[in-house]
Amino acid sequence: MRRIQMSEVEVGFYAYQLLKGIQHVHEKGWVHCDIKPANVLVFDNAERGGMHKLKLTDIGLSLRVPKGVAYMTGSTLGNQGTSIYAPPESLTSDFHGRAYDIWSLGCTVAEMMTGSRVWIYCNTRDLQSQIMDEYPMTRGNVSEIANDFLH
Repeated sequence: MRRIQMSEVEVGFYAYQLLKGIQHVHEKGWVHCDIKPANVLVFDNAERGGMHKLKLTDIGLSLRVPKGVAYMTGSTLGNQGTSIYAPPESLTSDFHGRAYDIWSLGCTVAEMMTGSRVWIYCNTRDLQSQIMDEYPMTRGNVSEIANDFLH
């Protein structure tokens, strides 16, 4: 996905599609572990008045999470996903669960809504510090309702 600020209506339409994709992955017993704009395929969809159809891709880092298990831990899981989209708990432990995908989706939705990344950082340590200690930044023209949704 290219980095542009989208209308809140567009973001809602696309976020719904991504949530349905995540729901499908989770129902199959998997956690994607690398949801980010680069892992979203965009297809033309003339039937929807110019709104595109989205599909999640790149399941190479996905992890199997048994039914009834909220998350998995363990050093054998390794570091999954792209750091800028990783949830805080994944930085302090080897946490991998369905909530991981929801956090990553939130970062992706914020990026669609604002046209810029959530975290602006100098190096890996700075990024990790921001993820652990700060609220994600929302730049651009975002309504109060959208800002509440993102936080």
